[in-house]
Amino acid sequence: AAAPQAVLMDVVREPQLGSIDRLLWRRAQTAPQLCVGASSVAQALIDHWGLPRRRHDGRVAPARGPLLVLAGSLSPLTARQVAAARSYLHVPLDAHRLARGDAAHIRQTIDDLVRALQAGRHVLAHTTPLDAPGGVAHGDLAAQCGRLLRSVLMEAPVSRLGVAGGDTSSHALQALAPTSLEWLGRPAPGVALCRAHAEAPWLDGTEVMLKGGQMGDDNLFETLVTGSR
Repeated sequence: AAAPQAVLMDVVREPQLGSIDRLLWRRAQTAPQLCVGASSVAQALIDHWGLPRRRHDGRVAPARGPLLVLAGSLSPLTARQVAAARSYLHVPLDAHRLARGDAAHIRQTIDDLVRALQAGRHVLAHTTPLDAPGGVAHGDLAAQCGRLLRSVLMEAPVSRLGVAGGDTSSHALQALAPTSLEWLGRPAPGVALCRAHAEAPWLDGTEVMLKGGQMGDDNLFETLVTGSR
């Protein structure tokens, strides 16, 4: 009787996407559609538009220059990844001072990171544990990490960037504001390496790794340097 709030489509065989893609695109011509699903959503529309499917084995090439990783996650796995990152200059970020917007600390941190990148070093900036007195909102920390990242890249662009932490990744993308991301490979299960397309020349073409705090293996940050075999 009444139109449903949502429709669930359970795809069993790939040929069924042919009916779904026509339905999605026809309805999208009359009103915005919110589609939630796995890669099959994009796959259906790509087939409907007649675009070629690109095949990629998921392997990642070695870094072509200085690499910057910002680890805003406080998870145990990210801590192990930071400890295993032997190819980087480690720059600790005071989580409390950063989250509170300490201008002097932020400016000094930007200068340190820019100087190291311009000298050709791989740099890993990682937040310190939030175990000191005084509450800090994780959202404030993630937002400041995103703004810090933008400031550094505007002064010292890199060919490959890594961001660790779900909230940190979200705020980093909001601060960097790429127009689109193109999937390039998979450094580890659950971790994506993409190419950013952007109007800003200091970001356009940059390879960006995004991951949640509990994703990837212990050597993930080293894989970003050496590539996957």
